[in-house]
Amino acid sequence: MGALWSYHPAQDLAISGPTDSFARAEGASLDIHRCAQSGCVTHWSARPGTFAEGRVGVNARLFDGFDPWTAPLRRIDGAHHAWR
Repeated sequence: MGALWSYHPAQDLAISGPTDSFARAEGASLDIHRCAQSGCVTHWSARPGTFAEGRVGVNARLFDGFDPWTAPLRRIDGAHHAWR
């Protein structure tokens, strides 16, 4: 997908504009959303009752003026990090 994910609580975001969504597999815990015009992956949203419920991953490469070389980075150990 080429995304560089920025993670946020769902209640902190307002995503606007037309998108369509898909799940990568049956029973998947995330819905992947893409721009209805360009097809670029914009964000993912967690399905209810899944490990990441209430979280959204946004493709930071689409932020205006985003420079990945100067962005702050917080490393998370996925085996020991609680989503909430």
